[in-house]
Amino acid sequence: MSTGSPTPQGWKRYFSPTFRMLLLAWAIFVVVIYAISQLTGFSTTAQKPTPASGVPMWQPQEYAQEPLPVKMIPPAPTPSEAPLPSAPVTPVAPPRPTPEEVSATKMRWLGVKTKTDDIQERLDPALEDTKAWMTLLKQLPSDEAGKRIAGSKPHIDKYRSLMQETRPAARLAEQYRDTLKVHQETVTKYLADSENTTAPRPELDQDLERLREDVKALASKYREARLALEGLVSETATMPAAETTLEKSVQQREREIASQYLDQLTATRNAAEAEAQRILREAEEKAIKEKAKAEAESVARLGVQEARRIREATEDRLATLTEEAAKRKREEDANRLRTMAEDPQVQRKYSALLQKGHMQFKSSPGGGMMSQGDRPLPASFGDLNGRGWLKNAETFARAMSRQPNPDFNVFNDRPTNAYPSTAADWEEMEKLLEQFKMLAPIWMEMKLLEP
Repeated sequence: MSTGSPTPQGWKRYFSPTFRMLLLAWAIFVVVIYAISQLTGFSTTAQKPTPASGVPMWQPQEYAQEPLPVKMIPPAPTPSEAPLPSAPVTPVAPPRPTPEEVSATKMRWLGVKTKTDDIQERLDPALEDTKAWMTLLKQLPSDEAGKRIAGSKPHIDKYRSLMQETRPAARLAEQYRDTLKVHQETVTKYLADSENTTAPRPELDQDLERLREDVKALASKYREARLALEGLVSETATMPAAETTLEKSVQQREREIASQYLDQLTATRNAAEAEAQRILREAEEKAIKEKAKAEAESVARLGVQEARRIREATEDRLATLTEEAAKRKREEDANRLRTMAEDPQVQRKYSALLQKGHMQFKSSPGGGMMSQGDRPLPASFGDLNGRGWLKNAETFARAMSRQPNPDFNVFNDRPTNAYPSTAADWEEMEKLLEQFKMLAPIWMEMKLLEP
C-alpha cells in the first residue's frame, strides 16, 4: 500500500539528507585544505591511502567491487616543513659600560668640579666686596661718614677719582653666581650616576675659563674699590662733618675745578693774543722803517720807478710777515686746544657725551623719544649740532643730564651732570657749552665723538 511518499531509488536509498549535508561539508573542507597547501608550498599529489598517509572517503556498497579513485586529505605538515611564526622582537639592552669607561668619564667630571670649586672660591669674596661697595655708595652721599669726607677737599678729590674709574657692573657678580650654580648642578648630576659615560662637552671648558676670567676681573676691581672707599671713611673718621652732604660737595668741587680750567684757558688765550699783537706790531714798525729807508735811498739813488718797485716789495714783505704771524698764532691756538682736548680732566666734564653709551641724540630737545643704538658709541656731534642740542645753555644742560627729554623715560646711560639750579650753575653751563664747541672738532679726530 502506498503511504504518499516516494520511495528512494538506487543509491539514494542509502543516504539520508543529513548525511548528504555532512558529506558536502567534508568535501568543502578538503578543498580548503588543498588551497591552503598550495599557498604554503606543501605537496598535494594524491597518494594511495594507507593508515599512515591518509584516510579514504566512504564509498556506497553498490560500488564496493570496483572502488573509484578518491581524493586524499593531505597529511599534516611535519614540524620541519611547517612555517614557524615569527618571534616577537625583544629589545636588546645596550651593553653595560665597563668600569674603565665609567672611571675615565668620572675623572673628567671631577676635573670640571675642580674648576667650578676654584671659581666659587674667587666668586665668594667678590660677592662680599660688591655688596659692601654698593652699600657704601648708597649711604655715603647723605650720611655722616660722607659729610666727614665732604669736609676735606683732598678726600673729595680722591672720592671723585674713585667714582670715575671704569669697572664692571656690580650686578654681574650675582649673574656669575647663578651661572656657576647651573654648572655645579650639572656636575653633581653626572657624578651621582654610577654608570655615567657621558663626558663633558668641549665647550664646557671654554665656558668655565671665560667665567673664571670674568670673575677674576670683577673681584680684583671691586676689592681695590672697596678697600679704597673704606680707607676714605677710615681716614676721615675723626674729622669734623661738613654742613652739606657729600653729593653736593662733589658737585661744588667739580664746578670749582671747571672754573679753574676756564680761567686758565682765558689767561692763556689773552697771553697768546697779546704776544701775537706784539709780534705783529714790531713787524709792522720794522716794515715801515725799512720801507721809509728804502724809499729814501731809492729816490736818491734810482729815481721814482726804483722807489715804486722797492715800495711794492716792502709791502709784499709786510704782507708775508703778517700772514706768518697769523699762521703762528693759529698753530699756537691749535696746539693749546689740542692739549686741552687731550686732558682727561677736561674730557671727564663731558663724560655724558664722550663716553660710549646706547642712547643717541637723534631727536631734537622738544621732539620725540630718544634713540637707543644697537651698540655703545659716543654721542654724534652731527646729531647734537643738527638737532639743536648745542643751540643754547638750556638745551646743552639737558643733553648733559641723565634724562635729556623729560617727556620720555629714556635715560642717558653715560656718566651725567646735575641739571643747573642756580645762576652760578647756568653761568658755568654757558662756559661749558662754548668750550665744547671749540674742542668738539678735535674730539671727532680723536674718535671721542662720532661725526
